[in-house]
Amino acid sequence: MEFPGEALSLGLHAEQSATTNAWLNGESSLRRLAVSAPPCGYCRQFLHELGTEGDLDLLRPTGSGSEYTTTPLSRSLPDALGPRDLGMQRGLMNAKHQDHGLALSSGSADPFVLMALDAAQQSYAPYTSGFAGCAIETTDGSRYPGRYAENAAYNPGMSPLESAITFMNMSRPPGTEHDLARAVLVELPSRTGQRNVATMVLASFASDVTLEYYEAPLQGPS
Repeated sequence: MEFPGEALSLGLHAEQSATTNAWLNGESSLRRLAVSAPPCGYCRQFLHELGTEGDLDLLRPTGSGSEYTTTPLSRSLPDALGPRDLGMQRGLMNAKHQDHGLALSSGSADPFVLMALDAAQQSYAPYTSGFAGCAIETTDGSRYPGRYAENAAYNPGMSPLESAITFMNMSRPPGTEHDLARAVLVELPSRTGQRNVATMVLASFASDVTLEYYEAPLQGPS
């Protein structure tokens, strides 16, 4: 998915979207990922963050009927940089970060804001501790959370708003209208904030929606 008028570096790749969809649906690992073509280097690095990357196979069609080849991710990205190289014992999806100890500065009781807070509690930011979550609501009242996902190589991460958008796209039937009515971002203030990029992406995707922003400082151990 690309965002009109924005840099291609903000685009969402299919492999990122499939992984995020599984993560937000409660999965803790990926075993096999079917792709229509070899993943780009960006996606191979993103997948290497999973923590179970050593057990992940990539399935690719051979071009003859239903036949396909199976290639371990480790063979597709040799000598890779990952969480363990930076002292992390777990990775994206299998990291047990269910509660980072965040609390809203505003004390809001709005369930929509609390959905974004819960997403921030479960976000993955082991390198900066810039925990952040998002929630978006469509005009039909459907709501979708999104979690920040960092990467050892930094650039192949996913912002919380992009996470929510791709989760929405993969949760609704193809061709379904997805006009947004609200979008909220909750984050722990850090040296790498998500507010500016979320505002920019939202403006290209739903220009009539203003980003609601809340800070959530640490109130307990992360």
